[in-house]
Amino acid sequence: RAAAHGAALTADGYIDAAWIPQLQTEIEAFKAQRGRPKAKRSDIKAINRQIVIGIKELQAIKTDLLDLLVVFKESDPVFYRTVKAAFEKDMTGTRHIALRLHYMDAATGIRLAGVEAAVVELGLKKTGSKNGRIDFSQQELPQGNYILISTLKNYEGSRLENVGIKDGKMTLLEVVMQKVG
Repeated sequence: RAAAHGAALTADGYIDAAWIPQLQTEIEAFKAQRGRPKAKRSDIKAINRQIVIGIKELQAIKTDLLDLLVVFKESDPVFYRTVKAAFEKDMTGTRHIALRLHYMDAATGIRLAGVEAAVVELGLKKTGSKNGRIDFSQQELPQGNYILISTLKNYEGSRLENVGIKDGKMTLLEVVMQKVG
């Protein structure tokens, strides 16, 4: 359109006639970009598919290794237990969390926000999130048995004894709290 009406646009001072070829070059360059964002998304999807395939292959290799490990159960039990323990630690997927607590109302089953949990032996206190969850890490709670006291305004307190924590394993507890009155 600029080329067709170039004389009128130039005469009225709207554009410089020298800009028309440059404008056409820019338009052609822009048209050449058409479809590239979709191609980029497609490339990313292909890469993600390759990653998924790679992970599945690694899982198969891990399974094969565990199957091969069985022959050492009798001949070298220390090696067998050590390797098995290493795999178990990696298989948990939650090895950094020692204790996860979920708090729920006894009557409704709705998660309770703002519950305060205290580990008596360590003097460690945490307040629950809005979805009624509290996490303690492996660094905060080393392996052992603990007494856990939970409190929330307008609810009866909860005391759990002998809450067992194992190194590299996550303990999940659902604590049901009764409303007062």
